[in-house]
Amino acid sequence: MENTPLSRTIDVQYLVVDCPSPYNIILGRPALNTFRAAVSTLHLCVKFQVQGGRIATIHSDRQQARQCYDTSLKEANTRGKSQEVKAIHSTNEVLSLAELDPRDDSQKRPQPADELQKVPLTSKVEQFMYIGRALEGQEQLKLIKVLQDNTDLFAWTSADMPGIDPSIICHKLVIDKTIRHLAQKKINLGAKKAKARLEETKKLLNADFIKEIRFTMWLLNLVMVKNNSGKWRMCVDFTNLNNACPKDAYPLPCIDKLVDNASRFKSLSFMDAYSGYNRILMHPED
Repeated sequence: MENTPLSRTIDVQYLVVDCPSPYNIILGRPALNTFRAAVSTLHLCVKFQVQGGRIATIHSDRQQARQCYDTSLKEANTRGKSQEVKAIHSTNEVLSLAELDPRDDSQKRPQPADELQKVPLTSKVEQFMYIGRALEGQEQLKLIKVLQDNTDLFAWTSADMPGIDPSIICHKLVIDKTIRHLAQKKINLGAKKAKARLEETKKLLNADFIKEIRFTMWLLNLVMVKNNSGKWRMCVDFTNLNNACPKDAYPLPCIDKLVDNASRFKSLSFMDAYSGYNRILMHPED
């Protein structure tokens, strides 16, 4: 960082992210603390200490700052006519897990660098898996045999996921007893969002993932978010409930450690286990 002739240089560990952004670099708190920097968003400047105890000041360009801010904003969804839904009933239709995929968000996902080969696992057309074409000879045959010998372990539909006995493991909410219970005010959705909410709720009912209950301690609104494919995704605003729950003492492991643990191995499986949490049922009290 410098403001000629005042400057200071330190080594900073940084991450390179391949995604569109209006910013060239984002400095975190550790780097700013090492620089002993003070940031003023009001004055759009950064002050930091250099050799000899002198203070250097870097000023930002207001026009560029406004352009970056405008670029980072997302367009708000337009509102439509509200539609009241009295009741939603399930059917006997069994849905595939692809229709309940919660990961179809608004951001494009990276694609594999290597070409993939489609491998049928059973006589049914919809039961298949993809493997990398880089695998050859006996290594490829061994992998295909392992997949075909364990087809009963895959959840091809929601009916294949009976769930784990709650006596073994279950999801239990740990809520701070000093927090006051909350019921959010009902938000009326537009006609398109209400129709999409009805369809998504029917899917969850058909999959036996949800059921109708009378629960007045925590009432939260549904939020409809449009996916990159143009379809609506139904989410729940758990902001208030999360604030009432203590923070998880066991966060996800460091990505660097996961990468290091995968070293020295000849092959790496990217088999998706994203829906495994659906097998663990909620505690009856929750």
